[in-house]
Amino acid sequence: GDFSDFLIREIDPSHFYALDRFDMETTPVHWGVPQEVMFKGKTHHDFYRDRFASLGDRMIIMRGLSTDTAPNLPDSALDLIYIDANHEYEMVSRDAAISTQKIKPDGVLVFNDYILYDSSMGVEYGVVQAVNELVDSGAWRVVGFALDRSMFCDIAIRRAQR
Repeated sequence: GDFSDFLIREIDPSHFYALDRFDMETTPVHWGVPQEVMFKGKTHHDFYRDRFASLGDRMIIMRGLSTDTAPNLPDSALDLIYIDANHEYEMVSRDAAISTQKIKPDGVLVFNDYILYDSSMGVEYGVVQAVNELVDSGAWRVVGFALDRSMFCDIAIRRAQR
């Protein structure tokens, strides 16, 4: 929830949709921290919900895979969508296709982990290919690129003006 908190503080959205499986308590340790400590004895979902309870109906939590929950978002209504989910090409492409329907005409899509290969896990990522296909289509243009010291970068795209 730290990045959600950052986005909420910096952007101050009228509504914040959080789509996630919210099941991290099923893994014993995250980034060296036991899940019981990280979530203070709660489930991931309960911890997140409680952390943002003060937002009331501004915070809409949708539990499940983004490919299942995102279609329920309003079409052409969101200013920003941050995509940080499954890194396989097919899944990123599905998230991207859904997101292009949900974003406002002048909205921004941000993709996390714009990298070809995770050397620490020995896994290929499909984020670069999926994003590049959108940009190569001519319908989208890059408007931002955030570097990460390990090269797990973010890239922001917006519809190209015709």
